[in-house]
Amino acid sequence: MKHLLIAASTLAMTAGYAAADNVNFTFSGDASAGVGKYTGTDDSFHVYSNLDFTVSAKKTTDSGIEFGASFDASAGPSVDRGGDLDDGDSFGTNDGAFGTPTVYASGTFGKLEFSRDNIDFYKDGAYNGGGAGGDGDLKYSGTFGGFGVGMVVDVESGDLAAQATYTVMGVALSADYNQNGADTAIWEASAGYTLGSFTATAAADNDTGTFDTEESLKLAYAMGSVSAWAKASTNDSVTATSFDVGGTFASGPMSLTVEADDVTAATGTMTWKAYGSYDVGAGLALEAGTNDAGDVYAGAKMSF
Repeated sequence: MKHLLIAASTLAMTAGYAAADNVNFTFSGDASAGVGKYTGTDDSFHVYSNLDFTVSAKKTTDSGIEFGASFDASAGPSVDRGGDLDDGDSFGTNDGAFGTPTVYASGTFGKLEFSRDNIDFYKDGAYNGGGAGGDGDLKYSGTFGGFGVGMVVDVESGDLAAQATYTVMGVALSADYNQNGADTAIWEASAGYTLGSFTATAAADNDTGTFDTEESLKLAYAMGSVSAWAKASTNDSVTATSFDVGGTFASGPMSLTVEADDVTAATGTMTWKAYGSYDVGAGLALEAGTNDAGDVYAGAKMSF
């Protein structure tokens, strides 16, 4: 009993010190489990069970500068689900993998982040020389009124990416530029406008790093339980225009999404995917999905 009282007193003193020192610790995570089959693996069913969690801490100085750090950790085999369910997906294994910590400072000047080889470049999280996990080391981002700026740098190679956004008269403008050590420049620009339930977005890019460009026009609609979109885009290697469509129906705890790419088969073979979930409550949801390649998964996801 004496030891319990000492432990309780120590805990109370530590908690009081943390509160007085304005320390904020956050623990969050998610898990998934189920059965899946991917044609890109071995065309056999496998069980997946994965846990990811994030630990973060932050404080604020008297002058209003916030500083902190966070890291991710994951364990167990996982699968691509939902919108990531595409042909060629496979199972991933992250047994005991601890992510590189991210340390930051932010204030009226913006936000500065440090995380070696762990920061995504722009261009939808991918970049020549950097994968989806990112190869950037240093990132700056800031928002000033309707104007936003950002830059990611790989200190070792000198690769960099810059992004700018601006909203004027209801039009959301965005542009990003990537330059790697091989002097390959990749750029993208877009403009979007929302009127009631409709949003129109026009974009252009040279995703291949050449002078050839791809242009697209996307129309989206959202009202009540239904949201849908249609996109027409050119391809830099052929003259045909491809058409992609998709839609989601969400009602109460249930959500179902269907997407189809190149529905006219103008630039190849039409592909499709369908996935949905049912929210049981308390952070638990049942989920399932499939696509034209015969990939399929069914299981549950959990948020903590």
